[in-house]
Amino acid sequence: MAVIALTVLVIPTFAQPPMPPADIADPPRPSHAPVPKSDEHRIVGKVLQVDREGRLVKLATDEGVLVVEVSSPASQAFRVGDIVSVPRSGAESPSASPRDK
Repeated sequence: MAVIALTVLVIPTFAQPPMPPADIADPPRPSHAPVPKSDEHRIVGKVLQVDREGRLVKLATDEGVLVVEVSSPASQAFRVGDIVSVPRSGAESPSASPRDK
């Protein structure tokens, strides 16, 4: 009798939680992360080639193949095949007139 009582006490600790109702569907999940698009401030593209010494990166973008200058840390971090976002050359150095006092 002691073995039967012990078995009855142990079985509930291994019980699994109840399954959710079958009519509740999981939300759809994207098969891959969405790729951001280029805009007037950023260029988004796939790295085709990296010139680490010249700090130049060749990107395949929606606008075609572009060669852009990047920072030294970026040129060291980028790898062929990466999807990257870099500032457009005009976005790096905004132009504005000085204020009149």
